[in-house]
Amino acid sequence: MRRAFLAVLLRCIAVVSLLAATAGCSLLSGSVGILWTNRPEFTTYVELFNASQSRYKLEVVYKANPVASLSNATKVPDLVIGRQADSSPEIGRFVSLDQILNRGEINPSLFYRELLRAGRSEGRQILLPVSFDLPALLSKAASDASPASDTTVTLDQVKQRALLFDKDSSDAFRVLAFSPLWSGDFLYIAAQMMGADFREDSHGDLAWDDQKLTKAVSYLRDWITGVDGGSANDREFSEKYLYDPVDKLLSSGRVAYYYASLSSFYDLPADKRKGIRLQWVAQNGRIPVLDNLLFAGVPRWSRNRAAAFAFLEWFYRPATQRRLLEAARDEHLPGFGIANGLSALPQVNERDFPQFFPFLIARVPPADALAFPRPLPGDWRGIKSDVLVPWLEHEILSPATDQPLQERLKAWRLQRPLM
Repeated sequence: MRRAFLAVLLRCIAVVSLLAATAGCSLLSGSVGILWTNRPEFTTYVELFNASQSRYKLEVVYKANPVASLSNATKVPDLVIGRQADSSPEIGRFVSLDQILNRGEINPSLFYRELLRAGRSEGRQILLPVSFDLPALLSKAASDASPASDTTVTLDQVKQRALLFDKDSSDAFRVLAFSPLWSGDFLYIAAQMMGADFREDSHGDLAWDDQKLTKAVSYLRDWITGVDGGSANDREFSEKYLYDPVDKLLSSGRVAYYYASLSSFYDLPADKRKGIRLQWVAQNGRIPVLDNLLFAGVPRWSRNRAAAFAFLEWFYRPATQRRLLEAARDEHLPGFGIANGLSALPQVNERDFPQFFPFLIARVPPADALAFPRPLPGDWRGIKSDVLVPWLEHEILSPATDQPLQERLKAWRLQRPLM
């Protein structure tokens, strides 16, 4: 009887030992969390996180389009940081983050309220915003201008100054104050500011206010004909002169304004930025946030959520983001701010950014001056570059409508290869 008991006991011990060993191997193999992103800054961020504690480790894997890559992934990462995550069906690929918000490690009140809301779905916080970018117009800085003077400029103000600028110039020195056609991004921003309201509808398609879009096209067409002297003059100027660097175009008086995002402005060398004034593009007191919002999310079926949650809790501390700015400065890393944009935490933008980017002193917009975009379709990048911008250019340059935007969009979708 005793021998039988001992035999059973030994078998149980062996089984328990085997299970423990197997579990140990499983825990070991899953101890390193995987982050998919196309933002190179996160290599440095993850290194700092890994060095800050010994319990969790993350590894960065580059994906050109990390959010879209989830649709055909054979091995799901533990954390994704990318763009267009807030569109459907992409947002449905992520789990709720309410549990880490509810336990107080991440304080929702630290975020821009409207920006945080963009990551919500069906009453749950699915995504957390990381960073965003702003549109600006660059001009030649006046020697007596203070940083706080005229931090914004409206479309009407640019148009009015363009009339005076072009009128005062001589034919011997060809100049053109500013053309909306110089930037596809500017055309989109102008339409948005005038109420086009591009957004994703309940079916995941692109929707907009057709009446206000028509009004925006008419306004921009009048700009080209009434201010810039017509499309031929605009095209001739662009072909002859716009190859020069922006600082040369502005300092020589060749142009009065030049469009740039905040992040691209900081791509200019520091000595080139000194002679340039930056003003936010605004309408009715609101600055339209660009459509390249960066989000963080934890995918469904991820295996190491604990490491992903730990990283997010660490990343969204204001003290951490200051440390990231310090690291970027000390290591002379390229790019701007947090993940090449303003932080999703207004406290960091208002308190810390001006210390690292003096050009932003007295220029960081207050939260209530920002108009964040609504979610856009998952194929928005292609729609914008292949359909919307070419359509806007055609409508501005041509008095007769060749094809409504809705038809152009349908034709584009039919011609796309099956994914």
